[in-house]
Amino acid sequence: MIKINFLSISKDWVQLLGENKLKSIRYINIHFYRPGETHTVHRHEDREEIFIVFQGKGKVITGKEEIDVTRGDILLFGTNEEHGFIVDEEEPFAYICIGLNIP
Repeated sequence: MIKINFLSISKDWVQLLGENKLKSIRYINIHFYRPGETHTVHRHEDREEIFIVFQGKGKVITGKEEIDVTRGDILLFGTNEEHGFIVDEEEPFAYICIGLNIP
């Protein structure tokens, strides 16, 4: 068992769980963004990712569209799916990112 509490973290980014802890999970990261910040659109050939938004609102940018996201949303990205973020101008934005190994 692994227990993690993320409520007291005050960094812009932190890795809660790294490689080789669990077979199917590559990492668990928390990302924090200030109002107006962005995360460049990118993709991964070697993993899938799950994002759990727990603070703020913004837009996720894919190769096809921009989608509004807010606290409570869960986003699933398969291998090679483009994704990035634009944070709302008025409040911080944060999510948990879970990287999954693919067979």
